[in-house]
Amino acid sequence: MRETVTIYVPDGYKNADEFLKDCEFEKVVPPAPAWDAPYNYNYEPVERRAAEIYDGFIYPGPGEKPKWIARGNGLKQDVARRLARSELRAAGHAPIPE
Repeated sequence: MRETVTIYVPDGYKNADEFLKDCEFEKVVPPAPAWDAPYNYNYEPVERRAAEIYDGFIYPGPGEKPKWIARGNGLKQDVARRLARSELRAAGHAPIPE
């Protein structure tokens, strides 16, 4: 069974990794979100295609159409990302290895 705990490193250790190793604890890093997760705003192929899709949206006003903001969370940006992910999935996109 695995559980998540918070560990406070006592004085005398240079960092948390040294303390964990000394105590024989395992440090587990949460996995990065899947490339097509709706909350992942950091996957460049999706962001690039979503920006292109967003640029094609018709803006009814008022004023000028808002610019695309990298990793922004506007409703229309989320729609563009959803469409971009859908296109990439349909094309058989595989994530870029890290």
